[in-house]
Amino acid sequence: MDESIIDINKIKEEIESRILDLYKNKYYSYKLRINELLLFANRFNIKIEISPCYNTLDHDQNIYFVRKIGTNECKIGRSINPNKRLKSFKTGNALDIKVEKTINITEIKNEFSISKLENLIQRYFSKSKIVREWFSLNENEVKLFVDKVYQEGTFFLNKKK
Repeated sequence: MDESIIDINKIKEEIESRILDLYKNKYYSYKLRINELLLFANRFNIKIEISPCYNTLDHDQNIYFVRKIGTNECKIGRSINPNKRLKSFKTGNALDIKVEKTINITEIKNEFSISKLENLIQRYFSKSKIVREWFSLNENEVKLFVDKVYQEGTFFLNKKK
């Protein structure tokens, strides 16, 4: 067999392997490298299928609900490590706050990127908005919402109420 012939399947396997490696190791330049690999594959008309999770690399992200203890004030945000994020809130803040609930994006049926999901959840609670990412929600509202997401997934968020 002629060594100069390009084996498209080997190239595809190598590209997919490198993308998976970038994803698993969470390299800081992963988006740039993945785009370079996809552009390379495109030049050879190689179709690479990447799941939305790999494409957006939201694998370790969480939606969190942080509560000011003793109030109904609840912040909805996203972070890889909500407890570490909580420490940044406590700096210069006299109020006691806690992470009340989290939703790990890899544990639910989800069709959205983490930023889109955060936005949809904030819109879902828009009538309870206080300012920016802070909402007036009691503990039961948060619990029922998180339970619903874990049971049904996030698809209901994109529908009109």
